[in-house]
Amino acid sequence: MAQKIKIAFILLVLLSLVFLAVIVLPKPLPGPEAFFAYGASLEFSTMRARAGGFANETPAALLGYRLVFQTNRHSEFGVANIVPDENSQVPGAVYFLSGEQAMALDGNSGSPGFYRKIPVTVTASNGSTINAVTYALSGSPTFAPPALATMQAASKGLQQFGYAKSEQDKLAAAAAEAAQKKGNRN
Repeated sequence: MAQKIKIAFILLVLLSLVFLAVIVLPKPLPGPEAFFAYGASLEFSTMRARAGGFANETPAALLGYRLVFQTNRHSEFGVANIVPDENSQVPGAVYFLSGEQAMALDGNSGSPGFYRKIPVTVTASNGSTINAVTYALSGSPTFAPPALATMQAASKGLQQFGYAKSEQDKLAAAAAEAAQKKGNRN
């Protein structure tokens, strides 16, 4: 009987140590991540501030989606979002982030919660495809025009990556569409 109690005690101690190790030891960081940025996140200083830096970046386009300005909160201003549209593409860039930078970006961008991460395949400027993740608004977003600062950051990002003026025009059209659709709601 005493032998069984000793064995039970030893098993209980081992189980307790395993439990403590799971709780106390730091969780491993996720691996490196290819993040497709568009809208205001495209701009270098915005990405640097939100992610704490990045390894490198390359221009890329997300085919089969369209850029819109929406919100999923009761907010006057919208943020860039993507919606499926087989005849469109969203200009942007892939930022290559460490696991720590990806976690910082999520925390500073409101993911999960405000945004959800979705897997995408983007086409780089050299024609190669890259498996990446990007953000899309959570919930049931509604149209809302962007703030001036959002438009300025998105426009600057397009310029930094050498996108043509036609992409600036599409950005302005998306903002106008959001303002018009929000106006129809009120």
